[in-house]
Amino acid sequence: MVSRSAPLNILFLMSDVGGGHRAAAKAIAGAFHQLYGDRVNTIIADLMADYLPWPLTGIRRTYTPMVQYMHPVYGAIWHLGTRRPVTKALLKALDVLFGPGVQRCYARYRPDAVISVHPLMVRTPCRLLRQMGFTAPFVTVVTDLVSMFPTWFYPEVDACIVPTPAAAQAAYEFGLARERVHVLGQPIDVRFREYLRTYALTNDRSAARAKLGLRPDLPTILLVSGGDGVGPVEEVAAAIDAQPLTAQLVIICGRNAALRRRLSQRPWHLPVRVEGFVEDMPAWMAASDCIVTKAGPGTIAEAMAMGLPILLFSYILGQEEGNVTYVVENGLGVYTPQPSAIAATLADWLAGDQETLLRMRRQCQRLARPDAALDIARTVIHSVERKTWSVERATRPARPAFHA
Repeated sequence: MVSRSAPLNILFLMSDVGGGHRAAAKAIAGAFHQLYGDRVNTIIADLMADYLPWPLTGIRRTYTPMVQYMHPVYGAIWHLGTRRPVTKALLKALDVLFGPGVQRCYARYRPDAVISVHPLMVRTPCRLLRQMGFTAPFVTVVTDLVSMFPTWFYPEVDACIVPTPAAAQAAYEFGLARERVHVLGQPIDVRFREYLRTYALTNDRSAARAKLGLRPDLPTILLVSGGDGVGPVEEVAAAIDAQPLTAQLVIICGRNAALRRRLSQRPWHLPVRVEGFVEDMPAWMAASDCIVTKAGPGTIAEAMAMGLPILLFSYILGQEEGNVTYVVENGLGVYTPQPSAIAATLADWLAGDQETLLRMRRQCQRLARPDAALDIARTVIHSVERKTWSVERATRPARPAFHA
């Protein structure tokens, strides 16, 4: 790592549009601190909330209602944005909207490396970093698995880190040089590695259940739906509860306080545990035998790391469509949108010798990249070192020519 007296300032650009962008930034930041300790200073900047002018700061708040109640409209907007003329117009608009705020952000934090984990925060911030005279590397970390929005890709970034080979192929098609594209996986909390070693690899999850106050002897179904708790969680939970299962159900409602309140007051036949937003998702996954979820890329990557067969019940039109195909075609799980069919599938999975569960569990672990956040942190530091070496070389006085 570069030797210097002050810590390196690692600046993340993101927005709380959904929960995945901040989760990715926090996972990578955690990896930096695990690897480099106090030699790095990580800053997570929400450009939409803190650097857009009012009333544009409120744009991010429209995301959750859109995907919850107007998902066909959101999907149509997403697909419209992938058309080349619309993408070009969007990029010009982003220059105007984000330009002044990005300049203030850079002037405030003086970054030694910039990492964007949001598709709308790539071209404009990368250009301005150079225009303002910074030599810091600009790195994009793509947090979608398969379905790519065009603005993720800008050929002038120093590195573009993607989670899957399909994402890498998209980067090539958008003009990125192969040497700038790195397939490292989806960044997830480094704590998953600890739980993976302690519980998941042993296939004995009873101790993890007991630690959370669950019945250690019962198979455990984990029902989640992103950080905002969107989708038909209540209907799915009711269908599972109606099935005569020898199992317990854990429901993570995220930030959806109304959903948590309704589910907590509901009478259940199965043993049911209802939680809100949790900071210890590795512990809950370590205690579970399978997961029922919408097709969020972060949750899929976490489930794969913990060897959890995945039952998808919904997806966000546009950005999550390819995730369903990824899970099904790779043998990681199934897609079943009907609540009654979800319950029937779970009954089949948990019955008998559970061969289906074991097969999917092995496939999840085979394709998982639990070290992705650590690998990303190392790649960024390598980019910093290369930039520093290049600048020092360019500014070093030329040596006199050697004459024999």
